[in-house]
Amino acid sequence: MEYPVKHKDFIKNKITLQLSPTKIQVMYNGEEVKGKRGKFYLEDDNRKTREIKLMDYLITPPYITVDKHEKIHIFTEIQKYMFLFLVPSILMIRFGIIGWVLGAISIYSIRNINIDTSRTFSNKCLMNLLIIIVSYIILIALIVLINLIAFR
Repeated sequence: MEYPVKHKDFIKNKITLQLSPTKIQVMYNGEEVKGKRGKFYLEDDNRKTREIKLMDYLITPPYITVDKHEKIHIFTEIQKYMFLFLVPSILMIRFGIIGWVLGAISIYSIRNINIDTSRTFSNKCLMNLLIIIVSYIILIALIVLINLIAFR
């Protein structure tokens, strides 16, 4: 899905965010932009080079800063009910490195599902539950497999 960035200096030269399950890509006039650690240097409509930084934390929706002082929110704020679905994912961390990895993946997936405005509330809840259940099934299967291999 593509989300346009609304800024007064980028009307002709459009910036959009392309959200995929694995990454967030910044598009400038329909083309991919290569950046370094989330920083991009793009020309605005006045041909002035501006520093665009993509701020993406694990739980909060991603946003963009322009020249380190203008904050542009692209997505809606995360609803409070989403934190209910994060608790089982955070509890996965107790299971060591496998739990850390699966917990981070499920938290990232839950966040991406909840910032998408095209889905209904019930659809979001069902997808969140499905992610949690599948993550726990994978976690338990990996733990059993490791125990079987280690204690033959």
